[in-house]
Amino acid sequence: MTQTVLDALYAMDVPSVEALGGEEVIYASQSDLVADPLVGEVALALCAEWEHLRAPDKATTFLLDAAAHVTPFAAKDLFATILNSEDALPAVAPAFEDVLRTRASGRGPVRDFALEAWTHLLLGGWARRKNALFAALEDGAGTDDATPALVRALGQALTWSQEDDLQRALTTLLTHDELDGDASMELGIYAVAQAVRCDAVDEVRAHLGAAREHFHVATRDEQRPDAVAFDAVIGGVLDQTAGHTVPPEEYERIAHSVYAYLDGYAGVQVAARAQTTVAWMDLLGDLRDADVDHWYTPARTISSLGRALAAEKTFVVVVRADEHHGIRELVRPHVESIVGRNADAITHLRRWLGTDDGDPRLHETVEQFLHEWEAEPPKDVGGPLAMAVRDHAPAEVQDVLDRFKGLHIPLSYVEEQLVTRLVADSDTHTEGGVGPFRTELTVLFHALVRFASRSLDRAQTSKRSPKWFASKAPWPEEAVLADAINDALMGGGLDSTVEDENAGGRGDIRIRFARCRFAIEVKRTVRLRDDERLITDYGAQAVQYASTDVPVAILAVADYHRRKVRLDLPATFHTVPYQLDPTSRQTALTTLRVQANVATPSASSAKGL
Repeated sequence: MTQTVLDALYAMDVPSVEALGGEEVIYASQSDLVADPLVGEVALALCAEWEHLRAPDKATTFLLDAAAHVTPFAAKDLFATILNSEDALPAVAPAFEDVLRTRASGRGPVRDFALEAWTHLLLGGWARRKNALFAALEDGAGTDDATPALVRALGQALTWSQEDDLQRALTTLLTHDELDGDASMELGIYAVAQAVRCDAVDEVRAHLGAAREHFHVATRDEQRPDAVAFDAVIGGVLDQTAGHTVPPEEYERIAHSVYAYLDGYAGVQVAARAQTTVAWMDLLGDLRDADVDHWYTPARTISSLGRALAAEKTFVVVVRADEHHGIRELVRPHVESIVGRNADAITHLRRWLGTDDGDPRLHETVEQFLHEWEAEPPKDVGGPLAMAVRDHAPAEVQDVLDRFKGLHIPLSYVEEQLVTRLVADSDTHTEGGVGPFRTELTVLFHALVRFASRSLDRAQTSKRSPKWFASKAPWPEEAVLADAINDALMGGGLDSTVEDENAGGRGDIRIRFARCRFAIEVKRTVRLRDDERLITDYGAQAVQYASTDVPVAILAVADYHRRKVRLDLPATFHTVPYQLDPTSRQTALTTLRVQANVATPSASSAKGL
């Protein structure tokens, strides 16, 4: 029987319990399977079908036995499979921590993989022995066979806990010939985190100076692009906080470093998270605009730097909802909430003045408020700028700030996954792929997903409902939705305009980046049209507006066909290949359906007792 299941293990393409011969066959061959290099495939099959297993208690025993005996070759993947299972992790977590603690007391790569997994278990709220973990991490740093997995674990634990002992443990690895670059990156990022927590510019500069020294060391490690980008950006931030502007040639060098990092993302074949890309691009914008923006303050760049750091250190874990349930979420470092409280409110207000809100009186109120502040420049106001603005701003101005704050809240896990899907689908359908402009496309999809998500949350019948919502004729013109999307893009810091000359006509929205441009065509429909019909009716026009730039087109449609049940967020986006004629490029066309006439969720329930 054992040979049969091993043969099946090595022959199957997609891991499944059935392909392995069923549960009983797996459990009967446990002693042989847990020592096999492909045991992770068996674990993947069990975890994927956990809710349908007949004997989850036996599956729990199998996973724990596998974790206790897994080889160095398979340990990382096995631990990750267990940690990423929302169904299996709650069942195995208490005993899994004990297994990891035992494996962490050994030597070699398995010890460090176990420490990294144990750290993730702690960040998800499953681990009970934090002090034992931290002691094991410190002991690991003193060994002569430490690996990059240990450095990652130390960095994650340090970011989460801010423990001085963990910082000292990482510092000892600076003398390690093969790990000094990794340790320097973690220590540099931690120094940035300390900088953005400070209120005094002198303290900020001291921490940033320490960070740059670490990044200098890390750049010697085969010129790793993440270190080069951080090193270049920190140099620009140090210049600004010293009262200097960043010269154009220096800005170009910094921008080139950041693009090289985001395009290649640390030299591995995966794209940066959407929030990571957006945070870095915001930071570049601050470095560029400081010398032309009357309201620029060093606090703004420092806040953007903090957001970039927070995005870098955010990752997905299965978080403990209760004793029996886990949920996959993005875990962010504490620094992000601090940066959020110190956001530059003046920047939000100035961006809002550039939008078409349609309320002249409110525009006048905001303009008057900013004019009054000119007598006392923001950089001379003590304390976090956002707090100072809120202390003095009238209620209407505070309302504007609240709306713009929503544009800068980090994406949820579902929103992040949607952005990743849209970029991947565009890459599949775009002739030549999106590699040369992946960074900019990610920023744009980030803004559109945020707009779509917020729109789904908005009430459609309140006094403050968006002007493009309607439940009966006369239906709002397409320009109303176009202006709303454009305002959201501008509020998010993008260079966005409406009614721009394009492809012999006037495109509804044009978004400009340094390396490329994108166009959004806006339409409306009052009758039922599925995604295929929308593309048939409007796709050619939308794609033509991409004729002179990258082969990506976006079609946004205000859907006024009455819906009793709303589509969820992922279902509102649809990407397909589109070719205008056989000699033209293949373009990736993404449709965004904005549901503008939909009943409340409660309306779908039966009425009466």
